[in-house]
Amino acid sequence: ISNDPCEDRDKSPKYIEIVPGKVETYTMEPPNDIEKDHIICFYYEVGYTHKKLNNNWMFTYAIAFLIRTFVHEKFFNVLRTQKQYGYIVRASSIMLAEAMGITFIVQTQADPKLVENDIYKFMNDMMKYFNEMSTSVFENVRANAVLEYESDPNSLMQRINTDISAIRKKTFNIDPGVLIADEMMNISLVQFKKFFKERFVDPKTRRLRVIKIVSKN
Repeated sequence: ISNDPCEDRDKSPKYIEIVPGKVETYTMEPPNDIEKDHIICFYYEVGYTHKKLNNNWMFTYAIAFLIRTFVHEKFFNVLRTQKQYGYIVRASSIMLAEAMGITFIVQTQADPKLVENDIYKFMNDMMKYFNEMSTSVFENVRANAVLEYESDPNSLMQRINTDISAIRKKTFNIDPGVLIADEMMNISLVQFKKFFKERFVDPKTRRLRVIKIVSKN
């Protein structure tokens, strides 16, 4: 039995990348017949964050965090506050195996197709917003994102993640947090817009899974 906690990470990944330009759609039934809510989840794959699978893994991780910083509050404001879809509306980064992605989740009683269309529209509207954004505004949000990334933990989950990073730093003599923060500060507005268009907007290059739980009521 190996004592290396990272041994499995060196093997071929079990995670299957999404084919660029393909939308994988999964529709499932609710857990019971009385459920009235639907859940629509868009998972946009950003890329691998393992150095053996992606030489630019730090850039991938950093730009995923930066994109989430830009979109999570705006997503809530548009689909929850303006559209009044209700209940749960959130955007967050997520790791599946060795791949980083960003999920956009809406729990609602509204027509699922309307919600899907509005999520697609949100991405296009964000692209327009980024195209019109000044460098100074981008750099200000980027600096705030770095501060958030480096901030002290204020919850149990954040604390355990911080402790894990501290153990990793002691064991491997690196500080991933510092490396990611530095990488984030080096991301330019041009790089940011190009990446967002490629992974979240362009139907020929985006990598998207749509998972839906659709109520029968």
